[in-house]
Amino acid sequence: MAINSTISGILRAYPAIMMYSTLLLYVMTSDMDFLYLLIVLFLGEGINYTLKYKFLKPIFGDHIPFLGMGSRPTGAKDCGLFLSSKKSKKKITSYGMPSGHSQNSALFAIFLILKLLGNGINISTIVKIAIISGLSLSVMVSRWVFKCHTVGQIAIGAALGTFFGVTAFKFKDYVLHFI
Repeated sequence: MAINSTISGILRAYPAIMMYSTLLLYVMTSDMDFLYLLIVLFLGEGINYTLKYKFLKPIFGDHIPFLGMGSRPTGAKDCGLFLSSKKSKKKITSYGMPSGHSQNSALFAIFLILKLLGNGINISTIVKIAIISGLSLSVMVSRWVFKCHTVGQIAIGAALGTFFGVTAFKFKDYVLHFI
């Protein structure tokens, strides 16, 4: 049971882990790509919040045409970054569309994969890509398993994260020219 709890905690805290890891990579390597990725991850959080609470929830409420349910699934609890210290009966009121965990894990994974591919393909690169992809997919699946999001919310979050990751990587050199 302790292993499940540890894995659950890691997957829930993955957005924070990504940001701390990216900051650590920047400090250790002085590679400006990691500082840029950290900024992009923070912007992704802001975009996710804006989409949820300034656009989708006020306009569509609980049902978004063609996309499905906007609110979290019935019975959603303990869906934040960290597990509650005690069993909470408090109803989750945060909005579920799109999944921020899925969005940020996809953004992080896509950006790192594109960075790795820029260095050429070898067995080491393939293993790293497999690990990064596996972690990202694990986070997405965990959001469904923990009943924090519907499959649609996870898919939309992943699609947005993929778009932001590709876009951020494409404009990386242009933006870093000004830093």
